[in-house]
Amino acid sequence: MQLQVDSVENKYSRTNKDLDFSKGLHLVGGYDRVFGEMHRLKLEVYYQYLYNIPVAPEQPEYSMINAGGSFSYNVFHNCVNEGNGKNMGVELTLEKFLNEGFYYLVTASVFDSKYTGYDGVWRNSSFNNNFVFNLLGGYEWHFNQKTSLAADLKAVWAGGNRYLPINEEVSAMKNQAVYDWENINEERFPEYFRLNARITFRLNGKRVNQEWGLDLQNLTNHQNIFMQNWNSDSQKVSTSYQMGFMPMMTYKIYF
Repeated sequence: MQLQVDSVENKYSRTNKDLDFSKGLHLVGGYDRVFGEMHRLKLEVYYQYLYNIPVAPEQPEYSMINAGGSFSYNVFHNCVNEGNGKNMGVELTLEKFLNEGFYYLVTASVFDSKYTGYDGVWRNSSFNNNFVFNLLGGYEWHFNQKTSLAADLKAVWAGGNRYLPINEEVSAMKNQAVYDWENINEERFPEYFRLNARITFRLNGKRVNQEWGLDLQNLTNHQNIFMQNWNSDSQKVSTSYQMGFMPMMTYKIYF
């Protein structure tokens, strides 16, 4: 429920108070197998149909299904439960259990995510970046019962986030951000990539364990887009990026 305020008469009215729950149907098929003594393979195929999703007659391309898909929040009044959505995809996981100091985990996900607004047109949802691949692995060296050294790598490669573009020409005329709703989520940002590394030295005592760590965040200094905004000074769309390469030292005490 939201409050719609009339600043002239200093009155307000409650909106969206009659919305019902969003609903969904899920279908999942999977295959899970442990082979050898140290490996596991898992495959899942899924389909999800969503309905009763709140949409806005005043902005027919909008759907609550996209909430949380970006770092901004659109508020519309008098929404109705007439939107739909569907998600389908395949996920594959290959895991090697920790053995003799070595482990790894590989996941791959390929998917499609769509929704309809008040106008009933199927569009890409804000979460439809189409693929995500993860790789995690590491090795531990135990010198004796008290000391150990570990090295770990984590990599993520994914399709770029969908976004609501800014109409630069109209924004310049009005000196504020004006969004191009007709092309919502048609384009994606460049693909996301991040590689993190960590080296850890551990010293075990009788009562206290100590750990020294070196984290190397975004090891390749890949420029991943965070968001886009309208810059009133330059009269252009400005792009903000996520954190670049960042080394960080840590020290932990375990009681």
